[in-house]
Amino acid sequence: MKCADPEVLEGRWRQYAAGRQWDACLEIATALTRLVPERRVGWMRRAISLNRLRRTTEAKEVLLEAVGTLGFDSVCAFHLACFCARLGQMEEAADWVRKAVELAQDQETFDRLRRWVLDEPDLQPVWEAVGGR
Repeated sequence: MKCADPEVLEGRWRQYAAGRQWDACLEIATALTRLVPERRVGWMRRAISLNRLRRTTEAKEVLLEAVGTLGFDSVCAFHLACFCARLGQMEEAADWVRKAVELAQDQETFDRLRRWVLDEPDLQPVWEAVGGR
């Protein structure tokens, strides 16, 4: 990856993601994590790319590594819940949904998170189990 501008790389990632070109997305996201390792977005994009390539275990590991250094937010917790659900780790998925709800800083964030969870078929039973409002 020759480009060294994170904003350009982020734009390219979105463009390739829209075309479902996940190998290219993974390459771009990996470049982002090397270029700006302190920014959560590159790690998120890398995990999403791995998941779309059906490498969900690796996606979860990448995101856990990143949040271990950069900390959590509701979006990271949501994606970890999705990865766990896809891996059949429903109790852990429920824990991550609870964490995502705890990290929602305002009603707007909570409402967006709720929509994401309800739109994610793997997480619908998890949402009900954790008492989603």
